[in-house]
Amino acid sequence: MKAILVPTDFSDCADNAVSYATGLALKERSKILLCHSLEFTLTDILYNLVTPASKSFRKAATQKLQQMVSDLEKKGVKADFYIRDYSLKKTVLSLAADKMPEYIVMGTRGAGGLKKIFQGTNTSKIMERARCPVIIVPETARYDGMRHITYCTDYQKADFSTLKMLVHFARNHEAHVNVLHVYEGDHLESEKQKMRDMVAEVNGTLNYENISYQVLMVSDPLTKFDEYISAYSTSLLVMSTGHRSLMDKLLDTSETKELSYHIKIPLMVFHHAKEIIVI
Repeated sequence: MKAILVPTDFSDCADNAVSYATGLALKERSKILLCHSLEFTLTDILYNLVTPASKSFRKAATQKLQQMVSDLEKKGVKADFYIRDYSLKKTVLSLAADKMPEYIVMGTRGAGGLKKIFQGTNTSKIMERARCPVIIVPETARYDGMRHITYCTDYQKADFSTLKMLVHFARNHEAHVNVLHVYEGDHLESEKQKMRDMVAEVNGTLNYENISYQVLMVSDPLTKFDEYISAYSTSLLVMSTGHRSLMDKLLDTSETKELSYHIKIPLMVFHHAKEIIVI
């Protein structure tokens, strides 16, 4: 049975990610795997004498996760949960390597930044190292079906394998896919020819009729994304870490974080690492 891995710290933003994953799971008939990290800081250890504290925190987390599993099963979604004693990053990556979910769903707090458990390099490191796609869900996003999915391409070889996986996802949701190339500068005809070349190669392998292709010239990427997302009622923005130009700038550790703060819709990120790395 297919599975969706969802880390939670029991915050509102994590609860929203669980809710979003629930919509996906019902549509795809997938199982939800909840996970919680029991990572203690030095302050926690000194203040709580860690052994009794860890048992208390584990018991409380277990009760909350059991209730979440019960609530999900009442909605018709099979679920399970896992608690680990190490960092969020290692918890998610190790479970992803072991359980091999279709993708990971994580929540964000919009312009205010990530919740404490998702702060720092956790989200970016998980995106960089997980074998499966990672879906970042802003706190205001709600699952309401998948009507229009935008995939940002930079004409890399990785785009072809990513599009195959994305089309499988889109087919399950009966969604339209728009392959979008965003660039700065002139040479519009040259960019359009590159897209035509891509269309000729891709269409022969995807076998999906509900797909379109578009070239968009921009001077301010983030503002233009807002306009584009609004105009096309985009349900999901999709990128690959294989990009090597404007989109690569948006996808490096700091700027991907800024983009995930900026957009109001979920962002799915694919990575093409050969093997998962857990540190």
